[in-house]
Amino acid sequence: MYKNDTFFRLRDFLMDYEKALMALPDRELWIWLMYRMGYTQKYIGVSLGVTQSDVAYHIARILKYLAGWVGYEEGLRGKSGSPKRGAVGR
Repeated sequence: MYKNDTFFRLRDFLMDYEKALMALPDRELWIWLMYRMGYTQKYIGVSLGVTQSDVAYHIARILKYLAGWVGYEEGLRGKSGSPKRGAVGR
């Protein structure tokens, strides 16, 4: 049987995730979106005029940022804490 509680926790998690993404600086948002769409780090770097190692660095920072913002690992279990605000690249 479907539990309403699960639906609301998932909805809240997704809303927090969206807010966290919108708080990213433009370059980091592009890096994240391209990465999640399956582009290679090398391709992303060439497209944005940065090195592959720069892309890898930004992805690692974004992952850490998102984990803090939405309680990434715990978000689906309903234990997300208060979001840590502040953009990564500023």
